[in-house]
Amino acid sequence: MSALDLTAVDTVMFDLDGTLVDSMDCYYAVFVEAFTEHGLPLVERSELLRLMSNGRNILEVLIPGDWPEREAVTERCRERFRGLWEERSLTDIVLHPQVEPTLRELHSHGLTLGLATAARGPWIMHVLETQGVAGYFGAIVTHADVQARKPAPDLLFECLRRLSGDPGRSLYVGDSPIDIIAAKSAGVRPIGVLSGASSRSALEEQGPELILDHVGQLPAVLLKRGRG
Repeated sequence: MSALDLTAVDTVMFDLDGTLVDSMDCYYAVFVEAFTEHGLPLVERSELLRLMSNGRNILEVLIPGDWPEREAVTERCRERFRGLWEERSLTDIVLHPQVEPTLRELHSHGLTLGLATAARGPWIMHVLETQGVAGYFGAIVTHADVQARKPAPDLLFECLRRLSGDPGRSLYVGDSPIDIIAAKSAGVRPIGVLSGASSRSALEEQGPELILDHVGQLPAVLLKRGRG
């Protein structure tokens, strides 16, 4: 890992799913149950994660175009998926183990932290508050706060606005190619992590500034010069 100049970075924004929280098993379990209830074809976990990491709408992609009464089935499946997710996400999602100490250390060194996630719903604040990390973030921006999903940069622009951040002095840390694309579109330096849905090769294709195994490696990268 190469060191970034601490004097050149004062704001760090994070993606949520896969980056800070371990949500992939929960998401796949909800997908399997919702699709099975509606008699829809399933895919392997790896394929679902591939679609998610590229920002695809899984209902639009995985429900066959010629499925009988497709529009009505899609809407029923969407509602069931949301219901299952709202229930399970409150109990089945936890932080990656490196997250709390990482946020605490970065915050203690005066870095401004933000969360910019394409997710939405009460589970986000529930997880952050019950895991004791909500207070580290100066801004928490979800899909409900913007119109366009990643890879559009809207989430990052809104997060920067709330943080009064300078894109040129900011990082965005995420686990998927669309995170890297969104960061570049916002003029923010992108950092990839391998703790979520994407492989190293998938992230490398988008050219992030660094790829880390997990967010726990971030302080050593960012704070090396500050410590030395």
